[in-house]
Amino acid sequence: MELHGTFFGKQLFGYTPEIECTENDFKEFVSKFNRLNTLKKICSKANELFNSKEGILRVGDVPVLGDILCDFAYRVIKYCDENNQRNMLDSEIELALKMCHKLFDNSCDKI
Repeated sequence: MELHGTFFGKQLFGYTPEIECTENDFKEFVSKFNRLNTLKKICSKANELFNSKEGILRVGDVPVLGDILCDFAYRVIKYCDENNQRNMLDSEIELALKMCHKLFDNSCDKI
């Protein structure tokens, strides 16, 4: 995450996830995991974010705000199910969050 400047005294930061992915790539990746366990991990990250003094959470090298966690949870609900027993590792959560950043950026480019 890098500082891009200030606006009315607020610092503006930017983050480039440096990953290429599509909605189908994300779907293929995340559908391997158990929905409920993944949502529990997302809730745990949301709790960490809520209790952080900075108002931002870092998962590995990925900066995370509430909107990215919400987007991640939405996509997990959409693409995962309870039939899979595999749980996400921290490194896989980091990768999924990078993918969410990229997909979020791509959706903003279309506006």
